[in-house]
Amino acid sequence: MEYRRAIRPEGVLFFHVTNEFLDLVPAISANAEVMGLQASVKQASLFNPPERSPTVWVALAEEGRAASVPNSNVGWKPVQARPAPPWTDRYSSIFSAMSR
Repeated sequence: MEYRRAIRPEGVLFFHVTNEFLDLVPAISANAEVMGLQASVKQASLFNPPERSPTVWVALAEEGRAASVPNSNVGWKPVQARPAPPWTDRYSSIFSAMSR
């Protein structure tokens, strides 16, 4: 929840979540929802050689702002993640983030 203090109303917070074994997008999306922020995701594979996985980025911004700042013209899409509980200082589950 501390991230909320770091984002100005017009600001965007970016997370680099590329990981071969963990899917962190659902947890970040759940946290965004609790904070009243909208999450957008982008998989960038344009410059990756075939043996490398695409990079995955998540952007958090005010509702309605996330759709315009990380513009859909450059590959940003609203998160369509599986349901997951938000992670906090008291709760996180690496098992729920394991890629299926």
